Amino acid sequence: MCSQAASNERAHKAGRGLSAHHDSAAEISHSISDGIVHIVYRGALGAEDMIRAREQFLADAAFRPGMSFLVDFRGASLRSMSTEDLRRVGVHGAEVSKGWGDHRSAVVVATDLDYGLSRMFSVLGDRPGLELRIFRDASDARDWLATAASEP
Repeated sequence: MCSQAASNERAHKAGRGLSAHHDSAAEISHSISDGIVHIVYRGALGAEDMIRAREQFLADAAFRPGMSFLVDFRGASLRSMSTEDLRRVGVHGAEVSKGWGDHRSAVVVATDLDYGLSRMFSVLGDRPGLELRIFRDASDARDWLATAASEP
């Protein structure tokens, strides 16, 4: 991890905040290495938390459009996310990713509910150039992302 990314991750972890829709703090961290943006969510999440996380990795000097994403929701709960919340996050993603070209996003979840909500998000947040898959196992997700790097 580059020192800038490590610095951003430490700053973000220290900046835990309350989402307007939750009673508990959501913890979000990110790092960028080997062309992959790793995002780890903990706690109950709302749309604002996910948008804030996206804005933070976009501000990271190590971020480059077209990078792959490994998004880890295993320590988080999406249960309070409404269809409108998922749509808002998807619309925001579409706005900020214009011009990125092809990229992959691997989402890792632990529960059936989070798997279903992630599938709903994959439909609501679908956009040109994005290939999104949902996994239960982080190793399988990393393997899938690695195949993107080896494809022409």
